[in-house]
Amino acid sequence: MASKQAEVQSGPLSAFALIGYIFLGLFIFVAVVLTLFSLLLVIRWGSTSYYAVSTDFYAFDAGALVFLVGAGLTSTAAVSLWTWRAAANLLDWHIRGFSYTPAWAALAYWVPGVNLVVPARVMRELWNLSDGEIPELARQTVGLVTAWWSCFVIGCLVHSLLAFVVILPFLTGIHVTNLPGANYALFCFGTAMLALAAFNLIRIMRRITVAQRSTTQVGDTFA
Repeated sequence: MASKQAEVQSGPLSAFALIGYIFLGLFIFVAVVLTLFSLLLVIRWGSTSYYAVSTDFYAFDAGALVFLVGAGLTSTAAVSLWTWRAAANLLDWHIRGFSYTPAWAALAYWVPGVNLVVPARVMRELWNLSDGEIPELARQTVGLVTAWWSCFVIGCLVHSLLAFVVILPFLTGIHVTNLPGANYALFCFGTAMLALAAFNLIRIMRRITVAQRSTTQVGDTFA
């Protein structure tokens, strides 16, 4: 009976996962295109002989961030829905050990400060409990989750630094000098980290979705 219940309730999770894959894939596509373009600009500015922050970078970074933020927000919305359903499944199946309500697990992606800590913990618990771990091991480290979150945080920090470099002259008139092409190189690195984070997140979502759909890993374990 528990196996049938797991199959029925994990159905919507698979649909939410598919939506997440599509939007995360779109984000990766945008990130790869921008990364390749920034690489071309690194080569261009790397051939110059002066040290300065080019005004061209301001326009490039501002425009590129619009695409990144747009793709990032839509993919985050899709992942939030998937997270809510995955967490709700654990609650519906009376699986002990999950530390968050489904609503808070989903909303944590949108709360400043909290979104740098809680989503990784949520995903770690979803992974372990969906895989049939006992409640005491719900928070144990998961390598792929750590890799995903590390890439995401690094990418966000790099882009926050670049946003500061771009905004500072408009607020104070102070220009931050740098090596030719260095800002483009940082943009390339930060965007590549975010693309890798999105790729790892797809793998995590797929792993958890399959685990929750499996009658042997979820339904039979908690029958």
